[in-house]
Amino acid sequence: EDAEKRGHQVWMATARRDTADNRDIISKALGRHEDYVGLIFANLKSKLDHCDSIGLKIHIWIDDSPSAIVFGV
Repeated sequence: EDAEKRGHQVWMATARRDTADNRDIISKALGRHEDYVGLIFANLKSKLDHCDSIGLKIHIWIDDSPSAIVFGV
């Protein structure tokens, strides 16, 4: 919420496939923040390549598996 107030966008890029089950899992994890976070499914491919392909430039990446940003799963 604070990021949005300061003019930033927050995105969650996941290597997961875009399925109803995965959307439900992520929705529960985001909780009250769901309305402020954009969601991107890379479908097991590189998150970076996928974001580039949809015209989204991510300036700061925070990831528990940094290699998935570039290489996917």
